[in-house]
Amino acid sequence: MQEEGFKKILFPTDFSVASDYALSYAVSMVKRFRAKLFLLHVIDSTYDVSGFYIPHISTEKLQQEMEDSAEDMLKKMSGKIPRSITARESAVKTGIPHKAIIKFAKDKGIDMIIMGTHGKAGVDHFFFGSTTERVLKQADCPVLTIRPPKDMLVKRRA
Repeated sequence: MQEEGFKKILFPTDFSVASDYALSYAVSMVKRFRAKLFLLHVIDSTYDVSGFYIPHISTEKLQQEMEDSAEDMLKKMSGKIPRSITARESAVKTGIPHKAIIKFAKDKGIDMIIMGTHGKAGVDHFFFGSTTERVLKQADCPVLTIRPPKDMLVKRRA
């Protein structure tokens, strides 16, 4: 980190309630440090789209549609950011989420990562782990995690 503060802040999003809630914190930090904001969505490559059969749609077309949809959602998210924040960049990558986030941060020289967390525990966490937790452990820069209030998180029914 430079003496004058954070200059490049990464906000990875999965478009969840937790990410949406954390966006305001990222915006506050970007304003505070007059930093450049990087929005990133990672399409999880561990989900193999070739296993899905949809007549008349190739796996390449399905992948492209996923990327296009993610880019549209990033544009909508960008619309929630004040126009006064002009230094911003958005990207969609495909890969293993925590690895893609860390690689993006290294490639762009990110000073800080701000991300939402779902706070999952139990079986979900044991089998799948937490992208946020893995980023926390492996990132070369500070990571600020934001968890929304419990009443904002919808519990899944068994």
